[in-house]
Amino acid sequence: MFLDDLSAMPLDTPETQVKPDEISYKIGIVLIGEMAKKFYVIKQKYGLQSNTDLLRLLISQKFEEFQLRDSPIISFPQKTITGP
Repeated sequence: MFLDDLSAMPLDTPETQVKPDEISYKIGIVLIGEMAKKFYVIKQKYGLQSNTDLLRLLISQKFEEFQLRDSPIISFPQKTITGP
């Protein structure tokens, strides 16, 4: 089983606190079987301890690939703040 770091980062660190004008996504995923093995191998190849760090790395790499290939990237959605 490859669930070695379920609590890799506490939820109250500056890296996890979202500013009011920022977009945020909370991702929860369970990888089983071959997909879990692939994730583990990639994580080991990069020498990462945290599943979160691997996801951030892969997202950043893919984003850079898209920017180089498809420049310019689609604009980001604007977060709307509602309330008093």
